[in-house]
Amino acid sequence: MSGTPNANPRPAVQGRAGRDAIEHASQDELRSLQLERLKWSLRHAYDNVPHYRKSFDAAGVHPDDLKELADLARFPFTTKQDLRDNYPFGMFAVPRESIVRIHASSGTTGKPTVVGYTARDIDNWSDLVARPVRAAGGRPGDTLHVAYGGGRRTALPLDAREEGAQGTRRQLRRPRRLDKHSACVAVSLLGDATVAGRMIA
Repeated sequence: MSGTPNANPRPAVQGRAGRDAIEHASQDELRSLQLERLKWSLRHAYDNVPHYRKSFDAAGVHPDDLKELADLARFPFTTKQDLRDNYPFGMFAVPRESIVRIHASSGTTGKPTVVGYTARDIDNWSDLVARPVRAAGGRPGDTLHVAYGGGRRTALPLDAREEGAQGTRRQLRRPRRLDKHSACVAVSLLGDATVAGRMIA
Protein backbone atom coordinates (compact mmCIF):
# COMPACT_ATOMS: atom_id res chain seq x y z
CA MET A 1 0.00 0.00 0.00
CA SER A 2 1.15 3.51 -0.59
CA GLY A 3 0.89 6.58 1.55
CA THR A 4 1.24 7.22 5.24
CA PRO A 5 -0.70 10.33 6.32
CA ASN A 6 1.47 13.28 7.20
CA ALA A 7 -0.08 13.29 10.66
CA ASN A 8 -1.02 9.99 12.29
CA PRO A 9 -0.99 8.33 15.70
CA ARG A 10 1.88 5.98 14.90
CA PRO A 11 4.95 6.52 17.07
CA ALA A 12 7.96 7.57 15.02
CA VAL A 13 11.65 7.10 15.69
CA GLN A 14 13.06 10.47 14.75
CA GLY A 15 16.37 12.22 15.36
CA ARG A 16 19.61 10.86 16.75
CA ALA A 17 18.20 10.18 20.21
CA GLY A 18 15.35 8.14 18.73
CA ARG A 19 17.68 6.11 16.52
CA ASP A 20 19.99 5.37 19.44
CA ALA A 21 17.09 4.32 21.66
CA ILE A 22 15.59 1.88 19.18
CA GLU A 23 19.00 0.31 18.50
CA HIS A 24 19.19 -0.63 22.18
CA ALA A 25 15.56 -1.74 22.57
CA SER A 26 14.89 -5.17 24.05
CA GLN A 27 13.20 -7.94 22.06
CA ASP A 28 9.99 -7.35 24.01
CA GLU A 29 10.10 -3.62 23.27
CA LEU A 30 10.69 -4.28 19.58
CA ARG A 31 7.84 -6.79 19.35
CA SER A 32 5.49 -4.45 21.16
CA LEU A 33 6.35 -1.61 18.77
CA GLN A 34 6.01 -3.89 15.75
CA LEU A 35 2.59 -5.09 16.90
CA GLU A 36 1.36 -1.55 17.54
CA ARG A 37 2.47 -0.35 14.12
CA LEU A 38 1.16 -3.41 12.29
CA LYS A 39 -2.26 -2.93 13.89
CA TRP A 40 -2.28 0.65 12.68
CA SER A 41 -1.13 -0.30 9.16
CA LEU A 42 -3.70 -3.06 8.71
CA ARG A 43 -6.53 -0.82 9.90
CA HIS A 44 -5.37 2.04 7.68
CA ALA A 45 -5.20 -0.24 4.64
CA TYR A 46 -8.57 -1.83 5.34
CA ASP A 47 -10.30 1.52 5.80
CA ASN A 48 -8.73 3.32 2.84
CA VAL A 49 -7.87 0.81 0.08
CA PRO A 50 -10.73 -1.16 -1.52
CA HIS A 51 -8.34 -3.91 -2.59
CA TYR A 52 -7.33 -4.63 1.00
CA ARG A 53 -10.88 -4.57 2.31
CA LYS A 54 -11.88 -7.05 -0.40
CA SER A 55 -8.86 -9.34 0.10
CA PHE A 56 -9.14 -9.32 3.90
CA ASP A 57 -12.86 -10.08 3.72
CA ALA A 58 -12.23 -12.89 1.22
CA ALA A 59 -9.65 -14.40 3.59
CA GLY A 60 -12.04 -14.08 6.52
CA VAL A 61 -9.80 -11.77 8.53
CA HIS A 62 -10.22 -8.29 9.98
CA PRO A 63 -7.62 -5.83 11.32
CA ASP A 64 -8.98 -6.44 14.82
CA ASP A 65 -7.90 -10.09 14.50
CA LEU A 66 -4.25 -9.11 14.90
CA LYS A 67 -3.73 -9.82 18.59
CA GLU A 68 -0.09 -10.93 18.38
CA LEU A 69 2.62 -10.91 15.72
CA ALA A 70 1.97 -14.54 14.79
CA ASP A 71 -1.54 -13.55 13.67
CA LEU A 72 -0.04 -11.73 10.69
CA ALA A 73 0.26 -15.12 8.96
CA ARG A 74 -3.54 -15.14 8.64
CA PHE A 75 -3.56 -12.06 6.41
CA PRO A 76 -3.14 -12.29 2.62
CA PHE A 77 0.10 -11.33 0.92
CA THR A 78 0.36 -8.31 -1.35
CA THR A 79 1.72 -9.55 -4.68
CA LYS A 80 3.18 -7.80 -7.69
CA GLN A 81 0.07 -8.84 -9.58
CA ASP A 82 -2.06 -6.95 -7.01
CA LEU A 83 -0.08 -3.80 -7.84
CA ARG A 84 -0.59 -4.38 -11.54
CA ASP A 85 -4.30 -5.11 -11.15
CA ASN A 86 -4.73 -1.80 -9.32
CA TYR A 87 -2.55 0.23 -11.70
CA PRO A 88 -1.83 3.06 -11.44
CA PHE A 89 -3.10 4.50 -8.15
CA GLY A 90 -5.59 1.97 -6.80
CA MET A 91 -3.35 0.95 -3.89
CA PHE A 92 -2.90 4.47 -2.56
CA ALA A 93 -4.21 4.80 1.00
CA VAL A 94 -4.28 8.61 1.05
CA PRO A 95 -5.70 11.26 -1.32
CA ARG A 96 -3.61 11.97 -4.42
CA GLU A 97 -2.93 15.52 -3.27
CA SER A 98 -1.06 14.09 -0.27
CA ILE A 99 1.43 12.26 -2.51
CA VAL A 100 4.72 14.11 -2.97
CA ARG A 101 6.74 11.46 -4.81
CA ILE A 102 5.96 8.55 -7.10
CA HIS A 103 8.28 5.66 -7.96
CA ALA A 104 7.48 3.20 -10.75
CA SER A 105 9.11 0.13 -12.22
CA SER A 106 10.11 0.02 -15.87
CA GLY A 107 7.18 -2.19 -16.81
CA THR A 108 9.32 -4.38 -19.08
CA THR A 109 7.57 -7.57 -17.90
CA GLY A 110 4.06 -6.15 -17.69
CA LYS A 111 2.30 -3.11 -16.34
CA PRO A 112 4.60 -0.86 -14.29
CA THR A 113 4.20 -1.13 -10.53
CA VAL A 114 3.58 2.26 -8.95
CA VAL A 115 4.22 3.32 -5.35
CA GLY A 116 3.42 6.76 -3.94
CA TYR A 117 4.94 8.50 -0.92
CA THR A 118 3.71 11.24 1.37
CA ALA A 119 6.06 13.72 3.04
CA ARG A 120 5.81 11.60 6.20
CA ASP A 121 6.80 8.50 4.22
CA ILE A 122 9.90 10.29 2.94
CA ASP A 123 10.82 11.31 6.50
CA ASN A 124 10.40 7.71 7.69
CA TRP A 125 12.40 6.43 4.74
CA SER A 126 15.22 8.89 5.47
CA ASP A 127 15.28 7.73 9.08
CA LEU A 128 15.43 4.07 8.04
CA VAL A 129 18.44 4.87 5.84
CA ALA A 130 20.12 6.89 8.59
CA ARG A 131 19.84 4.18 11.26
CA PRO A 132 22.14 1.56 9.64
CA VAL A 133 24.61 4.27 8.58
CA ARG A 134 24.80 5.47 12.17
CA ALA A 135 25.02 1.90 13.48
CA ALA A 136 28.02 1.38 11.16
CA GLY A 137 29.76 4.43 12.62
CA GLY A 138 28.61 7.25 10.35
CA ARG A 139 28.27 10.63 11.99
CA PRO A 140 27.31 14.21 10.96
CA GLY A 141 30.06 15.70 8.81
CA ASP A 142 31.09 12.37 7.27
CA THR A 143 30.82 11.84 3.52
CA LEU A 144 29.13 8.65 2.36
CA HIS A 145 30.09 7.19 -1.02
CA VAL A 146 27.01 5.59 -2.67
CA ALA A 147 28.32 3.04 -5.17
CA TYR A 148 25.29 1.01 -6.16
CA GLY A 149 24.71 0.30 -9.82
CA GLY A 150 21.25 1.09 -11.17
CA GLY A 151 19.11 2.66 -13.83
CA ARG A 152 17.68 6.15 -14.03
CA ARG A 153 14.58 5.31 -12.08
CA THR A 154 16.60 4.50 -8.94
CA ALA A 155 17.54 8.18 -8.50
CA LEU A 156 21.15 7.28 -7.67
CA PRO A 157 24.01 9.72 -8.35
CA LEU A 158 25.20 9.59 -11.96
CA ASP A 159 28.77 8.71 -10.99
CA ALA A 160 27.54 5.71 -8.99
CA ARG A 161 26.33 3.86 -12.05
CA GLU A 162 29.71 2.39 -12.94
CA GLU A 163 29.81 -1.40 -13.15
CA GLY A 164 32.50 -3.98 -13.91
CA ALA A 165 36.21 -3.90 -13.10
CA GLN A 166 36.87 -0.47 -14.58
CA GLY A 167 33.95 0.96 -12.65
CA THR A 168 35.25 -0.63 -9.45
CA ARG A 169 38.65 1.02 -9.85
CA ARG A 170 36.97 4.37 -10.34
CA GLN A 171 34.76 3.81 -7.31
CA LEU A 172 37.82 3.07 -5.16
CA ARG A 173 39.63 6.22 -6.32
CA ARG A 174 36.73 8.59 -5.64
CA PRO A 175 36.69 8.22 -1.83
CA ARG A 176 40.39 9.17 -1.76
CA ARG A 177 39.85 12.22 -3.93
CA LEU A 178 36.74 13.42 -2.16
CA ASP A 179 37.80 12.60 1.41
CA LYS A 180 34.95 10.13 1.89
CA HIS A 181 34.68 8.15 5.09
CA SER A 182 32.43 5.21 4.22
CA ALA A 183 30.57 3.61 1.35
CA CYS A 184 27.35 1.78 0.48
CA VAL A 185 27.98 -0.98 -2.06
CA ALA A 186 26.36 -4.13 -3.37
CA VAL A 187 27.85 -7.34 -1.96
CA SER A 188 28.87 -8.37 -5.49
CA LEU A 189 31.13 -5.31 -5.67
CA LEU A 190 33.23 -6.40 -2.69
CA GLY A 191 35.00 -9.18 -4.60
CA ASP A 192 35.83 -6.81 -7.46
CA ALA A 193 36.93 -4.19 -4.95
CA THR A 194 39.44 -6.58 -3.37
CA VAL A 195 41.11 -7.21 -6.74
CA ALA A 196 40.85 -3.62 -7.98
CA GLY A 197 42.12 -2.28 -4.66
CA ARG A 198 45.35 -4.20 -5.13
CA MET A 199 45.64 -2.88 -8.66
CA ILE A 200 45.47 0.79 -7.62
CA ALA A 201 47.20 0.57 -4.25
